[in-house]
Amino acid sequence: MRAKNDPAFVNFLMRIGNRQEHVNARNEIEIPTPMLIPYASIEESIEALISFVYPDLSLSERSPFEMMQRIVLCPKIDFVDDINSKLIKRIFGEEMVYISDDRAKNAIDQGDYVDYLNSLESRASAT
Repeated sequence: MRAKNDPAFVNFLMRIGNRQEHVNARNEIEIPTPMLIPYASIEESIEALISFVYPDLSLSERSPFEMMQRIVLCPKIDFVDDINSKLIKRIFGEEMVYISDDRAKNAIDQGDYVDYLNSLESRASAT
């Protein structure tokens, strides 16, 4: 999505893909400083990331499609959970809780799916 509005980023990605981007002495690509969020502490860095990606959370009410064009990709589910919980606390509106069921629709199929269904992590929040 960023590629639509950021030609410098597109060029950077293309240079990486074409193996034309400069590498350092350890044969690593150095990400340009303007593309980085400086590390202070875990909490401060996550807050800075959220503020960068979602500078105006009131857009969730005014323009949900604008919000859908923003995303944070994380290497671990723990980071996803942390960022999501911080964002949910900031989004305006009434909280909705949806209950799910870990049973198959057809009781005959329950034995086939019970291990899988019970392995899914519950993400219900109580605020």
